[in-house]
Order: sequence, then C-alpha cells, then structure tokens
Amino acid sequence: MLAMPKRKPYRLTPELVPGNLWGRSAYRMLGDKAVWKKKIRPEALAKADGRCEMCGAEGGRLICHDKWSYDDKKAVAMLIGFEMHCSDCDLVTHFKRMMQVADAETVIKAAIMHLCKVNGCKVPVAFAILTEADEVWATRNKRKWKLTVAPAVLKTYPELKGLTTFKPAPIEH
Repeated sequence: MLAMPKRKPYRLTPELVPGNLWGRSAYRMLGDKAVWKKKIRPEALAKADGRCEMCGAEGGRLICHDKWSYDDKKAVAMLIGFEMHCSDCDLVTHFKRMMQVADAETVIKAAIMHLCKVNGCKVPVAFAILTEADEVWATRNKRKWKLTVAPAVLKTYPELKGLTTFKPAPIEH
C-alpha cells in the first residue's frame, strides 16, 4: 500500500513529510512576518475554537500545523490549509522527524500511547498505524517531491506564493 487511506479510519494518524520537503513550511518561510502572526495562526486558532483539532485538548501550547495533500503518482505535495495541534498530536503527526531530535524509543512510546488515547485503539493497532506511515514515508522518499499551494489557500494568503520556491536551511534527516 503506497498512500495512507484518503478516508482515515482514525482521527489521528502520522503525516510524514517526504525528506526533500523537510523544513518547507509556511511558518519557516514567513517567520515573524505579520501575515503569519496576525492572520494565518490567529485564523486557524479561531477556527479550532482554541483547541487541538485532533484530540480536543485545550490550553497549553497549540501548534499551527501545515495541512498537506500528497499526490503519489505525480510526487506533488499540496498545502491545503492549516489546523491546530497540541504538542502530543504534533509529535504523532511528525513522529519520524521527532525521532531525529529526541530519543527514538521515547518518541515511539509517546506516539503509541497518544494514538491509543485519541483513536480509542489498542497498542498493536497504534503500532500498525505508525508502521504503515513509516512504509509510506520510505516509499515517498525514493522520489523527489514538488510543492504547490492549493488555489483556495493562495486566494486567502497570497503571501504563500513564494512557498513553492522557498529553500530553507538544510535539516538533517
């Protein structure tokens, strides 16, 4: 199986970004620019009613997550919007990257426990979700991916036009 199912059977699943796209995000491109601080993040936070959109957690640090759609046939990743994640859901979403910057065993255990909590599943199912995501990621990494931004997102945030050519500082992976 190449791609994660389009209709996810679970509320929370990893969204592993192909390696050649690591670091290419709206936040990294825009940084402290007003459009990020005064428009994108606040609008995503308001849409989420100040909660994590995956697990419903309130308070604490909420992360404005770039939401991507992947066309595996064309090797094109499309930014389709933004959603708010708590730090636990963000760890699951980016568990592969998190394993690069923290103890891998600790990351996997935390990801499995949070997947179980959010999805109401048992440990073997959570482990299978991570394994499937890792297999998809490995397959996607065999190709060079292009990046695009959905027309609706560009209409709302025209400043993101530069994301397709943005070259961030290298991130080891």
